[in-house]
Amino acid sequence: MNPQLNTLKKFLNNKRYLVLVILLFIAFSIMLIFAWNLILIRDMYVRKDLWTYWNIFFLISISLLSSLIISYNIKLIKDQVKLKKSLLSLLPSFFVSACPTCAPLILSFISTTYAIGMNLAKVGFYIKGASLILLLVTLIYVLSPKTCKTK
Repeated sequence: MNPQLNTLKKFLNNKRYLVLVILLFIAFSIMLIFAWNLILIRDMYVRKDLWTYWNIFFLISISLLSSLIISYNIKLIKDQVKLKKSLLSLLPSFFVSACPTCAPLILSFISTTYAIGMNLAKVGFYIKGASLILLLVTLIYVLSPKTCKTK
């Protein structure tokens, strides 16, 4: 875990990438706020009942991890590291952030029923938790010295 932290510190010392991480964090946060219906888009109504500590924790964590993964993958692509590994590790940051209420729409693309999607919406906490774990594993994988070497 220590080599990954050193790699992350080196990466965040670059001001361009730090700005990219911050901008992506803001973008992911805004997308998730509306995707999780924390604010309703139609009339910009703030749902106070959904602004719980857990939702805020998941919002910040998932947004931060997604922005770190995407930013670091952009660096890897620029450094011309193997493109396949870099692109494969980008996928989780895009797809694990899906909201549980969007599950019926996402699942409809893979021919599952609406009822299954609605049942998944009931376990949104666990889906967010699994998303967080998947993003952490992806970030550790991307930052590992076996996968990528920073200059």
